[in-house]
Amino acid sequence: MKPNLFEIATKELSQDGFLTWLIRYADPECQGENPAVFECAQKFVRFLMEKQDDFRIEKVRAYRQWNHIDILVEVNDDSVIIIEDKTVTGTHSDQLQRYRENVEKIFGGKTIYCIYLKTGNESVFDLSKNVEAYGYRVVGRGDILEILNSCKTSNDILTEFRENLQTIEDKTKNCTQIESVCSSSYAAEGFFLELAEQLAANPECGGSPDWGYVSNPKGGFLGLWYFWRQAAEADGNWLYIQIENHFADGLHLYIRMDSREKNAKTVESRHLRHYYGKVSEAASRFGLTVVKRSRFKGGGTGTVAEISGIFPQTGKIEMDILLSKLKQVQELIE
Repeated sequence: MKPNLFEIATKELSQDGFLTWLIRYADPECQGENPAVFECAQKFVRFLMEKQDDFRIEKVRAYRQWNHIDILVEVNDDSVIIIEDKTVTGTHSDQLQRYRENVEKIFGGKTIYCIYLKTGNESVFDLSKNVEAYGYRVVGRGDILEILNSCKTSNDILTEFRENLQTIEDKTKNCTQIESVCSSSYAAEGFFLELAEQLAANPECGGSPDWGYVSNPKGGFLGLWYFWRQAAEADGNWLYIQIENHFADGLHLYIRMDSREKNAKTVESRHLRHYYGKVSEAASRFGLTVVKRSRFKGGGTGTVAEISGIFPQTGKIEMDILLSKLKQVQELIE
């Protein structure tokens, strides 16, 4: 198999370098160096600025790690683009807001475009809460592929970047078989992306599900959580559904309890034991099977019960069947 540079150079700094290289090619001084790459770069910059094909780009200057910003781009004499570039990680604290405020202070009077560029996978909930809420526009892998696929160039660097993105896209979309979902991180993320979209479309789910990687001493897992309901008999704590992908150990569904207060540890073992009894008693009425449990550990969160038989052991994950089973679990919690 032909080696791919970007499959090997996976650090965000490598992606920063490629994007800065491409954007610098949008400057008219580079047109004679490689006209096809120049046209592709101009198309990319126009896309970032949401401009039409007739928008004239007369000057481009792009900088890496400018005041901690991944990529800063000056276009003509009146526009600045902030690019927060991410591969697999997400944003943290208030970094996006700080970047924007700093640029507004230094480049006052210029039009500022804020871009959160993500080539990996991330939950819609996180993007809405941590990115779009700060006035950043999300540019995803699909957006970049659409632009690069439309470019008529055989440049090796550009081609290898596009091919690597396409590989990630194909692996993410290969998420209908349980074997793929439990063996490939991209397929696992693709499955949660699809499931979260389906659940969010149902008003009964109570808002957008969230998902992400959860680290713990046992090795961690990829988890999805949704359907928060207050537990009336647990001192104000909340019940919710959590799906865990432990890969080699497969997919598991749990009913869990959380205080929903930062650093609070109000979930007690007696709460978990009490609701385990209620769930076990009622489960058969909803056609569900509860895994027998004898130990209950409280804290900030805790497991009430595991429900078995939700996911197939082999073969295709039929989304309609899965959603029907999840609705039964939701009814059980209600």
